[in-house]
Amino acid sequence: MTARGNASTSRFSSALAETYVSEAMHEGLVTCSADTPLSSVASMMSQEHIHAVVVSGIATDSLGDDHAWGIVSDLDLLRAALAGSGALTAGQVAAMEFLTVDAGETLERAAQVMAEHEVTHLIVLDPRTGHAVGVPTHDIARVIGSQGR
Repeated sequence: MTARGNASTSRFSSALAETYVSEAMHEGLVTCSADTPLSSVASMMSQEHIHAVVVSGIATDSLGDDHAWGIVSDLDLLRAALAGSGALTAGQVAAMEFLTVDAGETLERAAQVMAEHEVTHLIVLDPRTGHAVGVPTHDIARVIGSQGR
């Protein structure tokens, strides 16, 4: 690696270490219900320029309240399309096992978690409430990109 490459890597790492997830992410989630057709999920992703949709109401507790949620990514849509499973719903393909990060964590930590688990999406949680508040994928890219100028 050249000296310029080392400087760029250091600048990127520094920017990630100095920026909190809450500072970089776009607040809010695009959500859908578990019975939403995948074609509608794909339309949401296209219209909102996003790569993941949070799915609510996948399971209910003994009182009938929706508590379980999952995530459908663009890769999940691709897999369903290749399998000829376009008629499925968001709840049928949503990943129930997903990774989270607190909004108070640094982008460096979020990037580490993503790299260690080879995932492209995390759910950001409000540390006070535990509620999902965002998905920071492009926010990390934006911070890195701003350092290259």
